[in-house]
Amino acid sequence: MPYELSDYGTVLDGSTPNTNYRIVKVEYGDGNSQRMRDGINNKIQSWNVKIAMDNAGFATFAAALDAAAGADYFTWTPPSGTETKWMIEGWSSNTKANTTIVSCQLDIWYG
Repeated sequence: MPYELSDYGTVLDGSTPNTNYRIVKVEYGDGNSQRMRDGINNKIQSWNVKIAMDNAGFATFAAALDAAAGADYFTWTPPSGTETKWMIEGWSSNTKANTTIVSCQLDIWYG
């Protein structure tokens, strides 16, 4: 069951994207190497985000994270403007007064 991040809180400004490429690399004894793409979806994208929500929303979001358990995806539209599926494998939270900030890494999901 997919989850939508915007249902739980607001992704704060300052979220940062990361891109890496999955490759297969062979190094030869003479110092040369050969590289090739590993699979059709070798572009690995992630975002480090902070999501602000009220404490009641945090309880609901934590339950959704537990239900997803790192194996189901959340949908989110990054600043690029295209809704994408993302995995969340871990998170941390900081609560002050009536607001909770959840920090997590969103990893693109190609499934």
